[in-house]
Amino acid sequence: LQGSLGLSIRFADLTRANENVWHVLEVKEKSPAARAGLIAHTDYIVGADVLLSSNDDFHSLIELNQGKTVTFYVYNLETEK
Repeated sequence: LQGSLGLSIRFADLTRANENVWHVLEVKEKSPAARAGLIAHTDYIVGADVLLSSNDDFHSLIELNQGKTVTFYVYNLETEK
């Protein structure tokens, strides 16, 4: 379609958007997190391929996917990316 972005959107109130963000405090050498390039103190996990509404959801996702690839969306405070 001409002039179409090929997406659907809706307005969302983001006042609670920062409630489910995890700050990366430590990255162990040779760990999956290190291999993925996570950076301690400047990276924040802001989402995943599934809804993470609580710490329990985050921990369950990791436990249920031992040995599998898990996709996280990460924001870096220094690069703002």
